[in-house]
Order: sequence, then C-alpha cells, then structure tokens
Amino acid sequence: MKKKPISQLIPAVLIAATLLSVIGSGIYIKAAELSSRKKVDGIAEAASGRCDFALPEGVRVVALGEATHGNKEFQELKLEVFRKLVNEYDYHVFGLEENFGSALRVDDYICGRREEPDVRALVMELGCYIYHTEDFVRIVEYMKQYNESVPESEMLHFFGFDMQGITDYDTERLMALIEGLPEDAPDRAEMLSIASEIALPMQEDFVCNADSRAQYTPRFEELKALLAASDLSPFDREMSIHSVDIAIGLLTYYDYDLDSTELFYFRDRNMAANVKWYDDLLSAEGRTGILCTAHNGHVASIDARAELEGALSFGGNLRQIYADDLYIIGTEYYHSVDNVNDHSHFSHAYTRRDHAFCSADPIAYQAKDYADASFFLDFSEVPEGSEAYAILHAPNDMGIMGEGFVPEDGFCMDNFRTKMVAADAYDAVIYYFEVGPIRVFDVE
Repeated sequence: MKKKPISQLIPAVLIAATLLSVIGSGIYIKAAELSSRKKVDGIAEAASGRCDFALPEGVRVVALGEATHGNKEFQELKLEVFRKLVNEYDYHVFGLEENFGSALRVDDYICGRREEPDVRALVMELGCYIYHTEDFVRIVEYMKQYNESVPESEMLHFFGFDMQGITDYDTERLMALIEGLPEDAPDRAEMLSIASEIALPMQEDFVCNADSRAQYTPRFEELKALLAASDLSPFDREMSIHSVDIAIGLLTYYDYDLDSTELFYFRDRNMAANVKWYDDLLSAEGRTGILCTAHNGHVASIDARAELEGALSFGGNLRQIYADDLYIIGTEYYHSVDNVNDHSHFSHAYTRRDHAFCSADPIAYQAKDYADASFFLDFSEVPEGSEAYAILHAPNDMGIMGEGFVPEDGFCMDNFRTKMVAADAYDAVIYYFEVGPIRVFDVE
C-alpha cells in the first residue's frame, strides 16, 4: 500500500491534537471543580453576614472588587456596602471604575447642579455599558434622595477615578465655564483655545506619540496654570484642572508604540493617584471616606497575572499610599452565569450573552450553607492552623472574568480562573455560592 505524503497527514494530526487539547482541558477544568466540593473547617469561626462587618479604626478608603463585571449580585452589593459606610462610618464618596467626566455628570445631578428628568438616560451616559442597569439607577436615586435632606457640606458625591477617556461632558463643561468668565478676564481667549484641544487624544486621526506629547503637554500644563489663577469657583477650578490632567495622561495611554503591559499598569497607577486627589479635596473640607469599586483584578493589592516585574495594580498602588488606612474587600462566587461582552476573532461587533463558569474555589463552595448563600470573611479572623487558613494563604483557584469573552475562554481554565493567594490580595472577601447575570438597558 502506498503511504500518504506527510503533507496530507498534517491536517488530520492538527485536528486530533486540537480535540485532545479540548478534551484534556475539559477534564482538567472539571477535576478542579469536583475537588473543590468539600467541607472546609475554620470558616464558621470567622464568617459573618454578607455586610455584617466592622472596619478597622482609621480606614479612609475601602476598595470593593467584583469577580466579574457581568453579575447582578456584585452591582447590588455596591449599594449595600455604600449604605453601610454612609450610615455607620460617615463616608461621602462612591467611586467607580468609570471616566471622570461621565461620573461628574452624575455628581452634578445628585448635588443639584443640573436637572435631569430621566435618571435612566443619565445612567446610560456612563461610558461603560455594564453600568447601564437598574442597579445603577438605584444607586443614583439613593444618593440624590440622601442629598436632598442634608446641607451641601454633607452631600454624597459620585466620582469616576478611571482615566481611559475625555468625554463630551468634560469638554462642554470646561468650555462653558471659561466662556462664563468676563470677556475681559485675563487669558480668557487663550484658555478657550487650549480647552478646545483637550479631547484631541480621543480622535481617531490623532496620533499619540513622543512628538504629540512634546507639543501638547506644555499647552495643557499652561491651561492648568491659567485655570488655577482664574476666578472660577474652587469646585469648578479643581474639576476643570483634573479634566486637563486626564488629557495629559491620555497622551501616553493611547500611544500604541508603547508596551501594552506597561500601559495597563500606567492606568492603574493613574487611577490610584486620582483617588488620592479626591481624598485630598475631602480632607481639605474636614471630611473623609471613599468607597472605590472596580474589578477584582484592579483592587487586589497583588496582581495574580503580573506580567511586569515591580508593577503594581490599582490596589497595590493604593496600599502604598494608604497602608493600613485602606481596606480591600474582594468578591467571589462558586457558580456564575455571567453576562459578558461576547465576540469572536472574526467579528468584534458589540453583543452580550450569558456564559456559565465555576470558580472551583473551595471557600466559595461553603457559601451554600449560609443565609442568602453568601458570607463575609475577614481573613484576620480565620483561625491559624485551620484548613481555611491554609487555603487562603496558598495559591488557590478563584474566579476572574473581565469584560470580554472569546470562544476559547470556555476551554481554557486560566481565562476564567486564576491561582491567587487570597490573603495577600485582600483584607476580606464576600463569597457567594451562585450569582446571576446583569441586564443592560441598551443591548438586546
């Protein structure tokens, strides 16, 4: 019998290898899940109700993570935790992984600086689709209602600490403030000229590189100095200068010639600096208390997927700034049906679909035995020598899924689980046995 040429065998070999890889991955994923279904001692002595926790004295920033962006329970938890911090710890700021300008629009509304007849429409102006939900409408309505019953000095504030974009609201608000100055105000025309340029880094035909940074950074710094010397109100001055600071950061963040991993950590470093900036404003008024909400991958003080030696996550940067004045709460699930931005390598059209995941986290598995199938666990309360303590202080499976699902995510465990030393990443975690999908307004 004549042998087939090797070239004819290659497709069959590749298909067989792919099938074996998929089957092997499936077995590996399922084996981890099965091995996690066990009773773990040391939880009962330390666990409490989902929001039945006490902050250590002196904590001025609480970072609350979400294991996924697409689960309803984690959005509901934001309001639950924020209410507790407001009522029991005199916190004043709800911070979100969201563009500064989009969040400032919400803040202007809840503080009575602008009218908005449709709160749902206001929420849909937030830059991230994951926040276009009834859960965020409830957060905004709670803050608006609260502010209507307190003096301005005690109002709650909505703050976006991300730095991924300049919005129309940034530019329109800034231009309107400058145009509102007297026509003979010093440098008014120059401020208007430079302010019209701060959205340039967001334009498709604008190239962010060393040359554009050298050209525009001095101009943006000049605008900051002119705003600082202007007759704007202290609040409007600070907000406007911060918008310009974000524009300066974007001249680097959108430089695609730079290493993408370095830019990821550049973003986290800037987010932490933005929180410190807002905290300084609060402190100047004799107030403290910021809740920062973001993905677990940002708030964790160690990066479970660190790709750059010495680089720090958002939470790691906050830890350097605040030390023991920061308290980091992660979230975790055992089973998740996650509503996530779903695309293939062939089409990047925006769609959302539900996908099921299991974290294979044995600590999260214990939540099935607690009220509401969830519990709060402060790691400092877990008894040393217990099985729970050993799991929390060693690399262990935890769920992690961002805003983006591609087909191979279902076959590659590392795309929806990560090995993490939980006790190094968080001060505490709120565990759920099951979590369900968010429902976004503007996506079928």
